[in-house]
Amino acid sequence: MITSRHILYSLSLRPSLHTFPTRWRIALGFLLTDEMFTIVMADKFKSFKADPWFALGVGGCFYIAWNLATTLGIVLGTSMPQLHSLGLDFAIVATFIALIVPSIKTFPILVCVAVAAYSAVVFALFQWQVGLFLSSVLGMLAGYITEVSYKNKGREVL
Repeated sequence: MITSRHILYSLSLRPSLHTFPTRWRIALGFLLTDEMFTIVMADKFKSFKADPWFALGVGGCFYIAWNLATTLGIVLGTSMPQLHSLGLDFAIVATFIALIVPSIKTFPILVCVAVAAYSAVVFALFQWQVGLFLSSVLGMLAGYITEVSYKNKGREVL
């Protein structure tokens, strides 16, 4: 369920990728990570639409870094006693926060993030296994409803 977010990433990238040859779409799909998605979808990197090599370079760098970090973790992790006491498990949370916060540029996105974060905490307290997935769906729904209501009232979405 956690990796189902990649379906959403792929759907978001489809308008940019549908004209690429199949071999490019497969390669970029293999390299798709949270970080790659965030970078290629950032406003300042819209050149991705015209340059698949950019996306390949970004994805390739993350793939190499991921494998090197995993190898380093395997080697060093077994030699460090009491590793769990260092609080390194927060690193993944910090990574997602660092990826999400710069993308909050409109009120509907803020609502989306706030609802997803709040519901994720609530679901975690109740220890629901599908909580992360449900939080994503609730956040997207809240953001969509907010955006539609703003447009229907004739307001410009911040």
